[in-house]
Amino acid sequence: MIEMPAGLHVRYEAPDRTLAECITGYAIYAAEDRAAMVNWYLPSPPMISIVLDAGPITVSLGNHRFGPLDAVSLYGPTSRAFRTVTHGGIAVGIGISALGWARMTQRHAGDFYNRVVPLSTILGADFAERLREGLDVLDDPASIKPLLDDMLAPLFATRIRASH
Repeated sequence: MIEMPAGLHVRYEAPDRTLAECITGYAIYAAEDRAAMVNWYLPSPPMISIVLDAGPITVSLGNHRFGPLDAVSLYGPTSRAFRTVTHGGIAVGIGISALGWARMTQRHAGDFYNRVVPLSTILGADFAERLREGLDVLDDPASIKPLLDDMLAPLFATRIRASH
């Protein structure tokens, strides 16, 4: 068992099996303390991040600084470790696989390489706001995974045509 600091809760969830090819997992972080907390992350595939009741969040990736971030952001694929500074609240990370990216958008992932942008940039403001609002009204962390599975299923339902 990993000991966590008091007031910090971390939960990892697998997506519904129908989404497993597109979503690598859900990471849910909840911190009661509003003091700045620094986290380092390894290079990663794209990720959607939703923050609730959180102070300003900033990301440092090499010489680039992003933030304060929108409540619903897209982290593009990264080539190096990156640093985040958070200030309490709840953060939900949704890992996106290569197949998930192809189903989610026709935009090139390279356009978002080593960048953090509002999710609305790629999926529109309505979808980003529905994600935030859906999570904002929950009062049980166990409800996060089923809500995300339901909301994301239509987004990843598009099948890719094989090119010949």
